[in-house]
Amino acid sequence: MLNLKIHNQWVIRTSGKLEVKIRYASTICYNTFPTISNQRKEELTQCTFRILEEREKHPEKTLAQLYNPDKMPEGLK
Repeated sequence: MLNLKIHNQWVIRTSGKLEVKIRYASTICYNTFPTISNQRKEELTQCTFRILEEREKHPEKTLAQLYNPDKMPEGLK
């Protein structure tokens, strides 16, 4: 449900609405996310792996516990 809401907001922001209906336009709302360099992709990939490694250090905790701002492990901050 959340994905649908995010998608709808993206389409409304990029393509607009016609009356009360969402307007789809292939040149406006599809493939309009900004492109990033390969270097930036690699940096994001490495950050993702570091986060996953840190989460593996706390197998007893749920995601809610891991990301609770008051109880979050220092490594995830």
